[in-house]
Amino acid sequence: MRPHFSVFLLFLRQSAWKVLLLLAIMAGWETVLSLRLMPDLAAYSLTAALALMQSPLTLVNRVAFVVLTFLLLRDGRGKHRSDYTLNRLSISPRAVVLWQGVFNSLVYLLFWGVQSLVLVLFCLLYQRQGGHVGPQTFFLACWENALFHSFLPLEDGFRWLRNLAFFGAMGFTAACSAAQIRRKNNTLAALGLALAWIFAFVQPMGSLGVDIVLTLGVLAWTGLSLYSAFQPGKEEVHETVSA
Repeated sequence: MRPHFSVFLLFLRQSAWKVLLLLAIMAGWETVLSLRLMPDLAAYSLTAALALMQSPLTLVNRVAFVVLTFLLLRDGRGKHRSDYTLNRLSISPRAVVLWQGVFNSLVYLLFWGVQSLVLVLFCLLYQRQGGHVGPQTFFLACWENALFHSFLPLEDGFRWLRNLAFFGAMGFTAACSAAQIRRKNNTLAALGLALAWIFAFVQPMGSLGVDIVLTLGVLAWTGLSLYSAFQPGKEEVHETVSA
């Protein structure tokens, strides 16, 4: 079990500070936008204020999501490469992919949590600035605003499952792409799924059909990515034939 834990720690050490810095920049950028673009609260409800803020906030989290994906794909390549450490560990390439997938999935779940927290803080900021907030204001905003509902679906159970499937699939697909890059193979699997996230993640309430198709699609995409990553590389095939 120790080599497996060492792999997880390796990915944690090489990426954790970059991920935290990126998420802090995203949250700070969105907070500044919220303060600068906050509308006249006397004329706008919370739902209307969120609608005005949706485009800039969506742009920021999309940029952050793509940058986050590139950080995870980079896999410490450059001055401090992880390849040599991974080769010294008595662990199979498949196990490396799985552990990296677990780490990546936790990172994407953290991204989800930070973005959700920023949206909640926007609501609190609206209230502190004197906006009208009633007993159901927050819940109505969650249901009526597509960005808010996509990150905080409340009682929309399938949307929660969709999000878990999407971020988990994104984590394992990024791990598969990183494994292919370590083999010197070109792959667009993670970037393709990132594009799907950009164009399809934010959906209004009542998009069950879209959510089902999206969930099945990302799971199938990840299954194909895992199958491809688990195929022996040229070096492994050569070693097997030589043996």
